[in-house]
Order: sequence, then C-alpha cells, then structure tokens
Amino acid sequence: ATLAVLAARLSPSRPGGCRKLAVVALVVPSLHVASGGMIGAQFALTACPASLACPGADFGTLAATLDPLRPLDIAAGRVRTVAGAAGLVLLHRGLAVAVLVLALAAAWSTRADRTLAATLAAAAVRGTVTGAVATLAQPSLAATLAHNALAAILVAALAAAAFLRRVPALRPPDSRTG
Repeated sequence: ATLAVLAARLSPSRPGGCRKLAVVALVVPSLHVASGGMIGAQFALTACPASLACPGADFGTLAATLDPLRPLDIAAGRVRTVAGAAGLVLLHRGLAVAVLVLALAAAWSTRADRTLAATLAAAAVRGTVTGAVATLAQPSLAATLAHNALAAILVAALAAAAFLRRVPALRPPDSRTG
C-alpha cells in the first residue's frame, strides 16, 4: 500500500514520462524487498563469497530460487544452497542500486521539507552501505538487522513523503523553517 501511495505521489495529473517513473517506483522496491526475502527463504546468503563480486552467477537457473515452498536439501545438518542462488543475490544487489536512485529522487523532490528529505537520503545511503557491510561480513546478524531496519525507515519515510504531499494541511512545519 505504501508503494502504491508513493507511485500515486510521483504520478502527475497529466500523462507523460513521470507516469512511467511512478510505475517503476512501485515495482522496483517491491521486487527488491521480495528478492531480499527470498535470499533468506532460500538460504542464499552465502551463495556469493564475502565480496561484492559474485563469480559464477547463473541467471539461467534463477527461477529455481523463486519457489518459497521448495523442499530443502539438507546435507550434514546444513541446508544446501539451491542452484541460481548467486543470481538471486546479484538481482537483489542490482535492485538495491535502482531503489537507491529512486529514493534519492524522492529526497530531491521533497527537498522543501529538509527533515523528510534528509531522512530519505540518509536511510537510502545508509541502507545501501549496511547491505554492503552485511555482504562483506557475512554472516553478520548485526549488519543484516541494521540493513533491514534502515530499509524499514526508508519505506516509512517514503510513505510520509507520499502522504504529506497528498494532504498538505496535515504537514507539520519544518523545524528549520518555523
């Protein structure tokens, strides 16, 4: 629902290029969140080495990672990573870049409200950084929790940006402008 409101916020009353941006702003974060959830559901966290590169990623087997009900393959007491897991991790990383760009665009569009714009920009950048830290320090519960918390803050800030633009009478004054 939050992403739908954000899409409506970015959608102008006239058709044009901004309508396409509104659709992208709805679809890309949804795919990013879903791919992050599937990384956990498929035990794919360690499919790529603890670096930002992911050699041997095969997008041809990516579909195998999208079945949340697949039977788990357990060997020696550990869940084995499904084929295509590295592709899923790279998909999530690529979508993270797109979400970062969209969030920074939202921060720019709300720059009149400095507090909201700063929250959007900070949550987007810090969420991306903690995602990279979680990758480099894997497995790291603390880094993963920080990454997910910042993602939640970003979604809340995007919801605030969308709601406050639609209902200007409810917009609190910016603390810096009085």
